[in-house]
Amino acid sequence: MFLLGIDWSIFENFDRAIFEFAEKMKCGFLDVILGTFSWLGDFAIPWFVLAIILMFFKKTRKIGFLVALAVGISSLLNEVILKHIFLRVRPFNYEWTNGFVFNDELYRPSFLKTPGTLSFPSGHTGACVAPTFVLWYFKKYKLAIPATIVALLTGFSRIYVHDHYPTDVLCGIVTGLIAGIICVLLGNLIFDRIVPYFKNKKQDKSS
Repeated sequence: MFLLGIDWSIFENFDRAIFEFAEKMKCGFLDVILGTFSWLGDFAIPWFVLAIILMFFKKTRKIGFLVALAVGISSLLNEVILKHIFLRVRPFNYEWTNGFVFNDELYRPSFLKTPGTLSFPSGHTGACVAPTFVLWYFKKYKLAIPATIVALLTGFSRIYVHDHYPTDVLCGIVTGLIAGIICVLLGNLIFDRIVPYFKNKKQDKSS
């Protein structure tokens, strides 16, 4: 596989500034709230629960399927492909050339495990943005608005708990949008072309 040799130090000043902003917000309340969002993102729990609920109803079955598919496409894109191309280590494993050092007290809430995967881009963020795009595309505003809030909080939580660089999260937003677009295109192909085709074939055989 083609690997990109990127000098990540060019992003240090930006990443450090955002980290320092997040550290100033440190408090027990946010540890619990943002730590929980980060933990839920480990398994994409909110999105799969939403997908299952939507698939129960005929009117929203297609959207429920696409919400789950969007998470899957985003995970494939970020976790399987891009992370192994860019090979960026986690911020707590990085030797900052500008002297920035994490405050040990801000490492992460105690109930979160230390991730052992690579850092760029943020898979948590992408897996939130992709299904959120699907909801906006199908004009499910009552779901899309809270989904957007969840996506933003999840993305920021990854910075707050020091598991991702801010630039990882920004790229996760981009890859999430790309995954969402791919998902919608695939969904329209499946539900508008392929499924009707086989239904018509079945009807022709029965008649």
